[in-house]
Amino acid sequence: MSLKIHLALLASLLGWGVLGGVLDNSSSYHVAVVFLGGADDREALAYAERMSEHPNIKVTVIRLLKKSCEYNLKKMSAENRFDEETLMDFKLRTTYNKRVTYIQEEVNNGVGVVSVIREMGDKYELIILGRRHDENSPLIIELTYFDKCSELGTIGDIFETSNYGGKATLLLMQQQSK
Repeated sequence: MSLKIHLALLASLLGWGVLGGVLDNSSSYHVAVVFLGGADDREALAYAERMSEHPNIKVTVIRLLKKSCEYNLKKMSAENRFDEETLMDFKLRTTYNKRVTYIQEEVNNGVGVVSVIREMGDKYELIILGRRHDENSPLIIELTYFDKCSELGTIGDIFETSNYGGKATLLLMQQQSK
């Protein structure tokens, strides 16, 4: 499926009617991906990468990491290693795409995650989130008390309950089970 069809499908699903004219004019449309890791976040990253091919769409990937964690590929779980490899591949493929920005935010705890989300404010029109995350992730463990609506996932629920202040549409991604 082509990018234009994906965007048209997204627009019709969200009721925007061709993304508010982004496909037809020179205005920019800002998309963020919040990446903590896991299959659903990798799916969100892949979708955002496809969107970044459009000349009027700017994508910012915000990677959230626990500050105290050391990242040694040899000691990581297979899932974490796959996340790292996926991010390295993404950064390599988008190196020369000036419409893609990668930000790595190191936070001390779940409160730091909420702070990063609040700082997003009105910078983006669309925020893409993975629905599920590694339940053993230190940040996710600290955030599970926010998870009041399992349909949104932990991070989606934070956007809904933390008064983050933005008006962006949230797009939740969930990788299809095989």
